[in-house]
Amino acid sequence: MTTLRRPMRLLQPLFRPSGRHALRRCLATVLPMAMLSLLAAGPVTAQEATPRTWFTGWLGGFADIGGFSEEGPNAFYRFDGAFSFGAGVHRALGQSGPVVGVDVLLSKANYERFARSAGAPEGSGEARILSALASTRLEGGGLLGFYLSAGAGVFAWDLDDPDLEDGYDFDPALQLAAGLEYRLQARLRLFADYGQWWVFHEKDPTIVSNTANHNLVRVGVRLGL
Repeated sequence: MTTLRRPMRLLQPLFRPSGRHALRRCLATVLPMAMLSLLAAGPVTAQEATPRTWFTGWLGGFADIGGFSEEGPNAFYRFDGAFSFGAGVHRALGQSGPVVGVDVLLSKANYERFARSAGAPEGSGEARILSALASTRLEGGGLLGFYLSAGAGVFAWDLDDPDLEDGYDFDPALQLAAGLEYRLQARLRLFADYGQWWVFHEKDPTIVSNTANHNLVRVGVRLGL
C-alpha cells in the first residue's frame, strides 16, 4: 500500500458539528463516575512502591474523524463523531523513565458517501474501526501529573459499502496526545487526555491529500501490578 508522506497541519478544529453530540454523550457518562472515584479515594502515600507494569482501560469519543477518498468507487467518505473504547498494557523503564507498551482501540462510526464529481451525498452506512499502536508515555511527578504520549501502528476501517472489498483496510497511523493523570493510590490512577491522529490512507492520484486526521478525547483508569 502506497502511503502519503506530505506534511499535514498539526492543529485541526477540536469540535466539528458532526462530532459534538457523540463527545457530549461520552463525557456526560464517564466524567461523573471519575469525579465520584476522586472523592472516594485517598491520596498516594510516599511509602508505597510504584508498580512497573500498568494496565489501562478507557472510554472516549472521536470529536472529528474526518474522511478519505477511494479511487475504485470514485467516492469520498465523511465520518461522524463516534463513541470509542480501548485498553493497553505498558511497562516502566526504570523508576523515572518512560513507559512503553501497546494500545488497542475499537469503535463504530456512521459515514456519508459523496460522489466526487458532483460533491453530492449518494449514500450512507456504518464503519467498524480498530487500531493497534506501539506506544510510549512520558510522565511528570506529583499527585496530579502532566504526561505526553506517542504511538505508531495501524488504523483499520471496515465499511459496509458494497462497492468496496469486504474486510478491514489497514492504514499506517501516528498518534500524539497530552493529558493529566491523578494518582489515587500507588497502584490506581485516573487520567484524561486529548490526542491527534494521522491515518495515511492509500494515495489517490486524483487528489492532493488522502490523510485522515482524527481528534480523540479519552478518560480512563490505570491499574499497576
